[in-house]
Amino acid sequence: MWSGRFTWGDLDDLPRVLVELAATPELGRDLRALDVLVERPVAQLRRLTDLPPVRQATLRTLVQTQSTRYFRRNGVPLVTDAIWAHESGSRVARLCAVDVTLLEAIADGAGAAGLRLESVAPAEGTGLSLLPPSTRAARLARRRRSLARWALIAVGLWGFVGTSYLVRLGLESRRVEAELNRIEAPAAALRALRQEMRTAREMTEAVAATERSAHDLTRSLAAVTLALPDSAFITSLSLSALGRSSATGYAARAAEAEVGFERAAGIREPRLEGHPAREVLLGREWDRFTVAFGDSMKPGGRLGN
Repeated sequence: MWSGRFTWGDLDDLPRVLVELAATPELGRDLRALDVLVERPVAQLRRLTDLPPVRQATLRTLVQTQSTRYFRRNGVPLVTDAIWAHESGSRVARLCAVDVTLLEAIADGAGAAGLRLESVAPAEGTGLSLLPPSTRAARLARRRRSLARWALIAVGLWGFVGTSYLVRLGLESRRVEAELNRIEAPAAALRALRQEMRTAREMTEAVAATERSAHDLTRSLAAVTLALPDSAFITSLSLSALGRSSATGYAARAAEAEVGFERAAGIREPRLEGHPAREVLLGREWDRFTVAFGDSMKPGGRLGN
């Protein structure tokens, strides 16, 4: 490891000394960064045990705002730092301070020598940092610029992703719309076919219902015809599938017609309506009657011979 000694008289000489250090042939061209250790008495160190147990950041602020209470100032601003440490099981505060003008001279010399000032710390204070305010401000500005740059990159990426999503969504929408248009004609034909099938089914059911009605009507007419005695005939017949049916006609005696209806198969609960009226028809007297009976088209009716 190479070591060298350079002497400087005042702070104006310090940047020149650092430039000469960086130009030393023994160091080669690999020197890029600078770490500075400041020894006593340039670095003021304190060890205190009577400070309140505050947080680390609060401890640094407390020491900085009350630096004249803990360090010699000599009319020059100080850069301070403080950390908590444990010694022999007890908690102590380690404090340090350095003249700000010295630190700024170091920063200027590092910049003039083309070196990056990584750290400034007391030789006896592990964990303490004494970077000059200008370096801290520059680092903070770089962090902010980096954060802003990454934020812009993130916004750009999100914008790209959002735009890509919208473009893809538009393409998918057009594809789906084209597919729907393509299958619209077959779907319409299928709907028309289903409608035709329903219409055909309804027509088939209507024809079947008509056939059943015609068959039931034939059965009912046959039942009424068989119920009439030989000397009777009907002039009107009303058949109902929902209620009572009725037959109006003439017979030599209305009672014979009623008996005929009672004996006929397929006719339920016959009953004469009102009183028979005696009328003369075709030169002969007849009883005009009306018989109400149950619907012979309902299940249970059976025609006889």
